[in-house]
Amino acid sequence: MSPDIEPRDEPDFSPRIAPLPPYEKTPVIEVTRENFIDEIDLSAALYDGNDHRELRYLFLSDERGDPTVASAPLNGKRGDEYYFGTVKLSVNPCTGDVTIPGTEVITLYVSDRGFFAISPNPEDIVAVEGSIMVAYSWTLKYEAGICDTDF
Repeated sequence: MSPDIEPRDEPDFSPRIAPLPPYEKTPVIEVTRENFIDEIDLSAALYDGNDHRELRYLFLSDERGDPTVASAPLNGKRGDEYYFGTVKLSVNPCTGDVTIPGTEVITLYVSDRGFFAISPNPEDIVAVEGSIMVAYSWTLKYEAGICDTDF
């Protein structure tokens, strides 16, 4: 007779960020007079290999105020992964303390168990112990004159 089979620990997979159109293929976005209308919508679908109740996320700009943590609830399974919906941030470079011309880096942080600490300083963003945190960044390159109303 063989010994009892011990149950295996389920592996802890990291969350996955899938950027969505129109900026899914390039993390650098040229914002020019020709292509800027009102706002830039940055969005991504969130996935995880584990079936958490939710994923916690925040957007952080290197030019704007404090980040805010939000949650993305479990929306079912898609293939081998669990789907947590789409998260979105609308950015208007003509409001706030953004330097134009210049660049702004916006980073999406996702944690499978939440954040212990958040801050406008990326080094001070700490995920809860035992969690896995991933990030994705977009760089917005602003052309001079995009906020002029006379063009």
